[in-house]
Amino acid sequence: MPVQLSWYLENRVILMVNHDGSSDQELLELDQPVINYLNQSNASLVHLIWNNNDSKYMPSINATKALQFPKHPQFGWTITVGLNNPLQRFIVAVANAFFKSRVRMVNTMDEALDFLNEVDGTLPALRDNVLDKAS
Repeated sequence: MPVQLSWYLENRVILMVNHDGSSDQELLELDQPVINYLNQSNASLVHLIWNNNDSKYMPSINATKALQFPKHPQFGWTITVGLNNPLQRFIVAVANAFFKSRVRMVNTMDEALDFLNEVDGTLPALRDNVLDKAS
């Protein structure tokens, strides 16, 4: 599957990795699985890191507006990683305005992890989590 969804940090941070070849339909098919992740967590906020480093795809505005998970009461920040195309950044800005959501665009995964640690003091050190996963 061109888009992979998993826990980065169990019940707190979802990782969505967008590989080349993704489509609006594939994004829409991930809507319910993301909602399922949110529903299974007992945390007050669950954040999403959307890693686009390996992709040139960006969802259309219509597909983005059709998503339900950004409206979920437990949904926290969306951190998009690797959006260098100005059109992609514009679409994210439009989606942000539509959902009135918390979105941050960064260049690297380290920046994403550092930002989440800054805005959510209840999270453990996320970079340490990467080291724990590797061992």
